[in-house]
Amino acid sequence: MGYYISYQSIGSLWNIELDWFTSNGSENLLEAYFMCNSKPSSWGGRGRAGFTLVELLVVIGIIALLISILLPALQSARKQANTVKCLSALRQIGNAFEMYANEYKGYWPSARDRVQTAQLSTQHAWTDLIAKYTTSIPLSGGYQDVAKLRRSSVLWGCPEYSISDDYDASLASGSATNVYTGYAMQYYGDADTYFIYGSTANLGSSAGTSPPPVYTRSGYVKATIYKKHSGSQHGLIADSQIDLLQISNVAWTTSTMFWPFDTFTTALSPIICVEARHKKRTMNKASAAENPSLNMLFCDGHAAPVSAHDAFRAVRSPGRDKLPGDP
Repeated sequence: MGYYISYQSIGSLWNIELDWFTSNGSENLLEAYFMCNSKPSSWGGRGRAGFTLVELLVVIGIIALLISILLPALQSARKQANTVKCLSALRQIGNAFEMYANEYKGYWPSARDRVQTAQLSTQHAWTDLIAKYTTSIPLSGGYQDVAKLRRSSVLWGCPEYSISDDYDASLASGSATNVYTGYAMQYYGDADTYFIYGSTANLGSSAGTSPPPVYTRSGYVKATIYKKHSGSQHGLIADSQIDLLQISNVAWTTSTMFWPFDTFTTALSPIICVEARHKKRTMNKASAAENPSLNMLFCDGHAAPVSAHDAFRAVRSPGRDKLPGDP
């Protein structure tokens, strides 16, 4: 019969069979302990029972700590990747504008075009007017076309766009859910003409005309007009919740409203209809107003991250900090 001695080590109970070790010349208990731990359990030694509760809790704590350190970095990397995808989509939209101009004698699409006919008011928006240059899907030629391209065109190219409802054929064909793409076009053409002199001569939209012009297409402005004042600094398309980039003709202030920090309509002032959707997670409104927080396509075809304030200047006073008369 063998004799067993209990040997306590690191919270685990080890049983050592003295007969076996003495018969093998291992009379030293410390040597016996290491031999027991280096031999297969089939020898008859009971081996280690497994992790203790304390050890498991320590491992879980370490894993949780690593996740808390890595998760913000992973979220930041994902957001940066989405920003790059959005900028790429904007550049492709810029190419579509140039293709439109090549086909239509140098004119760019109207931001919104409404025409009063004998029976109804038909409408076009800049999105459906350039849609055929962004897809191979057959289109009918109306603003409803945009709904058909949902998630299969650069017109829906911003992964950070928050309105993600699927196309719903039961809704009205012009429902905002179906035709807003996450980008807005500014329609002021020659900025000075509108913002300094108050003229609508080069206004790239008929949206403000009520009732719409009879049988007359309106709001189509030559690309050279948009590019007249430093095309590399004149904003054209930006992240937005609607399709029309409207701004108030007043100087920028800290109370100027923009998404997602403010809830407003285009009838309010001061506003700029852009959405700071590429802001850092911890950014507040004041920081998003002065630091890159949204993407913008410029009239020369390049796209870049800008602040809300920069977007305001790029539309109202391209190439200048402010207009004459601004405080």
